[in-house]
Parts: sequence; structure tokens; C-alpha cells
Amino acid sequence: MTKLINDFYFTAITLIPLILFSVIFWDDIALYSVMVLALVFSTLVIELALNKKHDLQEKGKKMSLTIVPINIAVFVVFVIFVF
Repeated sequence: MTKLINDFYFTAITLIPLILFSVIFWDDIALYSVMVLALVFSTLVIELALNKKHDLQEKGKKMSLTIVPINIAVFVVFVIFVF
């Protein structure tokens, strides 16, 4: 179980706020589903690639420089479309 959490830590951290956000804004579920798929899929793909070469600490550094800014940009664009 610990290995699973270490392998998919960033995907889980991304998924938790998205689930909470979906409960709050249930009316726009179709658009929200597209956003969730984009964010989770991009995070999962990058995380799977980094799991092969790096441990959790190195993976965290690389994720903070690559996927976190991309996910923030995607989230902001979708929030603009929702509101």
C-alpha cells in the first residue's frame, strides 16, 4: 500500500481537490469531467514516466517544475469557462 501511495502520490493529491470541486459545482458536470480527465491523465502519464527513473523526492522536484504549472493553467482556463 505504501508503494502504491508513493507511486501515485501526485495523482492522488490532484484528484482530491477535483472531487471536492465536483461536489460543489455539480451543474457543470460535463465540462468538469473534461477538466478532470485532462488534469488526471496528464499527471498520471508524467508520474508513470518518472516512477521508472526517480524516487519520490526527485520525482517531486521534477513534478513541481513540469506538471504543476500546466495543471494550474488548465484549471484556471476551465474555471474561466465555468464562471
